[in-house]
Amino acid sequence: MSDWSIPAHKSYRQGFRQKTLIVLAFISAVICLSVFIFSSVLSDSQNASAISKTYATGTSLTTLDIFDVGQGNAALLCFGDGKTLLIDSGPPSSKTALLSYLKQRNVDNLDCFVLTHQHGDHAGNVEAVLGACRVQQIVFPKAPVDLLIDPSRFEGIYKDISDYGLLIHNPDKGEVLMSGEGYSVTVLSDDSGSYKTLNDYSIVLRVVVGDVSFLLMADAESFTEQQLLHTGVYLNSDILLVGHHGNRNAVSVPFLDAVTPDTAVISVGENNFGQPSAAVLNRLEASDIPYSRTDEVGTVTFETDGVTYKVYNGLLDAA
Repeated sequence: MSDWSIPAHKSYRQGFRQKTLIVLAFISAVICLSVFIFSSVLSDSQNASAISKTYATGTSLTTLDIFDVGQGNAALLCFGDGKTLLIDSGPPSSKTALLSYLKQRNVDNLDCFVLTHQHGDHAGNVEAVLGACRVQQIVFPKAPVDLLIDPSRFEGIYKDISDYGLLIHNPDKGEVLMSGEGYSVTVLSDDSGSYKTLNDYSIVLRVVVGDVSFLLMADAESFTEQQLLHTGVYLNSDILLVGHHGNRNAVSVPFLDAVTPDTAVISVGENNFGQPSAAVLNRLEASDIPYSRTDEVGTVTFETDGVTYKVYNGLLDAA
């Protein structure tokens, strides 16, 4: 009996041990899986934070996004010290995309919002920007009302600006709109004269970040280019945002010779104006200046530490 019972008892203990081992193994597996999941979540959180840091302000890098807004213009500068500058807001049709770009850059505060001129393809989403961001300063050129295509619409925009407690600032030629450690944003254009078109009132900006420079021409054409050349303004820049979406009257050879950019960007979409013109593209190619078109590559992003710069196409997605 004992001989039988002992084996029976042994069998029970062995079975109990096996079951215990299985349970312990299961518990260990659950613990390991939990640790793995927690580590993955933590790692993902850290990675998300790192990505957020890369794309948000407050880093040592400065970014310039020339947004793909179709036929129009909108560009965002995020400086290394956290300051932000939005230049134009694209056409009304790009509202959703523009707000998406700002969200992807974690921008809800604008230290400065520049409307280079009052054409709808550059100033089409002023109200949307004011609603989405805290704007510290808003800048317009001193263009006469009789040149506005839709004066009543801009009366509404001016009222919205006033309702937000903002005063429109009209900059002077040579004025430094923004500056910080190692960077500056300077107005090169002169809108104090009496010009024929709104394009001639376009605010032209030169942005310098350390040794890297950007020349942003808005809708300026040959008239403004000649003014800049005549007054001897320093134009040499690494990156050129081509004037007036590459219209045939922009980017003259003398102007290109003065700027000598490493690369150029044309902000353009489907249009009936022949933009960018073959003549402008030929001039760029003849000067060995590579160029990107937002209608072909999407948003063009420049990232710089003030010493060198990198270019990314399509880094931000339109909504």
